[in-house]
Amino acid sequence: LEPIVQGAGGMRFYSPHYLQRVRDLCDEHDVLLICDEIATGFGRSGEMFAVQHAENVVPDILCIGKALSGGFLSFAATITSP
Repeated sequence: LEPIVQGAGGMRFYSPHYLQRVRDLCDEHDVLLICDEIATGFGRSGEMFAVQHAENVVPDILCIGKALSGGFLSFAATITSP
């Protein structure tokens, strides 16, 4: 899930409350929440990571990239929570 901005869907913005509800549903059904911050991470949405626009939402897996190398190298990382 791309937090706050669905870039692959034509730059569609959605409410942080939607992200909170998705987190609740993932917890309820024992499903991992994976957030794709490739296009929205490192301050591009106003927060360090777009997922931070929603209160108390911590993804199980966070995918980051692009800004890690300033666009110089193809470089990405996947971060997991314990």
